[in-house]
Amino acid sequence: QIADYLRESIQRSWMAKIGYVLAKSAFDRVREKMDPRKVNGGVFLGLNGIVIKSHGGTDGEGYAAAIKVGYDMVRNGLYEKIEADLRKYHTLIVPPSDVEEEPATGTI
Repeated sequence: QIADYLRESIQRSWMAKIGYVLAKSAFDRVREKMDPRKVNGGVFLGLNGIVIKSHGGTDGEGYAAAIKVGYDMVRNGLYEKIEADLRKYHTLIVPPSDVEEEPATGTI
C-alpha cells in the first residue's frame, strides 16, 4: 500500500516525477530490503527447538529465506543460548527449594 501512495504522489506533478528519477536507485534499494521474500520466516518461541513459520503465499525464494533463518539459528546455537539464559534468570528469581519437582511429561 505504501507503494501505491508513493506512486500516486509522484504522478501529481512534474517536479515529483523528476525527483523520482533522481531518487530511483534509493527507492529500488528500499524495495529490495522490504521484499517479504527476503525476510521471510517468523520464529516461534516456547517450543523445545527451532520452529520457523513461513508466509504461505511466498515463492521458492521466500521459502529459501525462511530455511536460511532456521539454519542460522541452529548454527549459532540460539536455542541453547535462550535455554541457558532462561535457566540463569530462573535461578535469580526463584529461591532453591528442598524438594525437587518432577518435570512434566506432557501426558495426562
